[in-house]
Amino acid sequence: MLFNKKLNLLNYNERNLFSVDSNGEFDSRESEEFLIFDGYKIHLKKKPKSQNLRICIGLPSKKKWQKSVIKIEVSHPPKAKPKDIMDFCQKHKEWIAKTCARYEAQIAKTDELLHSHGGKILLFGEWIEEQSLAPIAQDFLAQMHKSDFASNPTLNLAPSPATKPPKLKTTKQMLSFILLCHIKERAQALARQMQLEYSKVAVRETFTRFGSCTQNRLSFSLLLICASKPQIDYVIIHELAHIVHKNHSHRFWNLVEKHCKEWRALRKSLQNEYSLFRLVLENL
Repeated sequence: MLFNKKLNLLNYNERNLFSVDSNGEFDSRESEEFLIFDGYKIHLKKKPKSQNLRICIGLPSKKKWQKSVIKIEVSHPPKAKPKDIMDFCQKHKEWIAKTCARYEAQIAKTDELLHSHGGKILLFGEWIEEQSLAPIAQDFLAQMHKSDFASNPTLNLAPSPATKPPKLKTTKQMLSFILLCHIKERAQALARQMQLEYSKVAVRETFTRFGSCTQNRLSFSLLLICASKPQIDYVIIHELAHIVHKNHSHRFWNLVEKHCKEWRALRKSLQNEYSLFRLVLENL
């Protein structure tokens, strides 16, 4: 989380990709009110309990976003006047332009990279041919039945006689299954290492965060199927640490660093590659 108290500016991607729980998500719904500032469409969001103006800039959290579409949102107190908002934007005009330009460059670079790997999928940090995915998913399915963790009821991976085997018809179903198998195995090992217990692991098609922990239930974004295995381990450790510390205090980060020395570099690389991971999934 990067928060500048003096300017009260917030960068959406860096704020929300890691979170203790499901609270405080960037609202993906279109604001009804907006104003035009310096050629930018500024969405307005009234916050009854807010006492300050705040700018959020980032990719919209909808499942689909068009090339070069960046959302700029200003949250404001109920009594804020349009002139107050315009003055606030004018004060931070240079920051707005610089941040939008950075996102534009990031999106263009991502589009170019994706185009250069046409017909391929990013799996655990490596580009593979899309037709190679089905055999990989079947291998995971076979391993699921043979491995020790498959028979552990707390992992809920092996289908019981009363349940159907996982559907692996679509590309996203295969990716979700592969990621779930990998994360459950790693979560079990890392939780044992950290001497922690969690209640459940799930993989969801969400784009607002890489992972969350709510009441000891771990949830991970399908975006992580594109991440390298060290990056995934970091996210798992991050969320496991929230079982002990429900915040991002020094104690929380000390616990993360104890089990992941390279967490800063891994966190930064995930933030930098977010748009690539998202585009890969949206183009399936």
